[in-house]
Amino acid sequence: MTGYVILPPMQPAPQIPVDIITVSIVVFRSDKDWFRQTVDALVVSIKQAIDHRQLRSARLVVIDNDPQADAGRSGGYSDIVGQALAEPGLADIVTHQIVKSAKNLGYGAANNLALRHIAGDIGECVLVLNPDVALAPEAISEALLHLVRHPACGMVTPVAAFPDGAPQYLVKAAPSVLTLALRGFAPAWLKSLFASRLEAYDRMETAFDAPLDHCEIVSGCAMFIRGSVWKTLGGFDERFFLYFEDFDLSKRVAALTGIDRVATCKIIHAGGNAAGKGGEHVWLFVRSAVRFFNKHGWRW
Repeated sequence: MTGYVILPPMQPAPQIPVDIITVSIVVFRSDKDWFRQTVDALVVSIKQAIDHRQLRSARLVVIDNDPQADAGRSGGYSDIVGQALAEPGLADIVTHQIVKSAKNLGYGAANNLALRHIAGDIGECVLVLNPDVALAPEAISEALLHLVRHPACGMVTPVAAFPDGAPQYLVKAAPSVLTLALRGFAPAWLKSLFASRLEAYDRMETAFDAPLDHCEIVSGCAMFIRGSVWKTLGGFDERFFLYFEDFDLSKRVAALTGIDRVATCKIIHAGGNAAGKGGEHVWLFVRSAVRFFNKHGWRW
């Protein structure tokens, strides 16, 4: 007997499945109160994912698309982000950049610019997030968990509701000219005559908060995209200045891999209603719709 004690082999520490998530937020004269809610909720969701060992770290890139804005003014986007990340130690695991655009690039191009500003690899997941979206605390954890457990899924779309709790149907059927015209511009009495058509477009055959696999088109207020898929596709098609860039990207993702709606990944989204934002937005919507149909085929 030598007196030595033979110890069992050491077990390796469990590996954190996602090393980093990169979050892109594009602002253009965006509501500061909602932007603050967006960033505050994002930080809470990141912290929960880290606490649950689903995530090691995060990067946030904010693109200010307003060339006339004073980037250094008090109370601006930079101040809001700085305040949200002021907790001791948080800056070590959540880094951020505020990028000032020299001109209004449009939504898709600005998100592409945000991802190009990342030094090194963008990470295992990209979250494209509108500045009027509040993630639930568990949203990032649940999205990342789904991507880890389902390698064939390339994008997670969340369950969404308006601030008053009314459901939002982010998953869409293939749009047609008539359906888009009805949704955007028809009076209530005319919409009621085409209720079944509009319900089919919003995929209302399933509950808005039910899991749904193999989605083809999703509204892009919060898109959790696998980093490898983003790089393969090259991000958004920058020919879409505003509107339909999310439909186009999701169709390209769906052609490459899967898009799943994850019931446990939830958000509050305050936006929408392009037709109610004035003539310029209507024109941008119509122009992008024409571009979408030219690219993916016309449906009347």
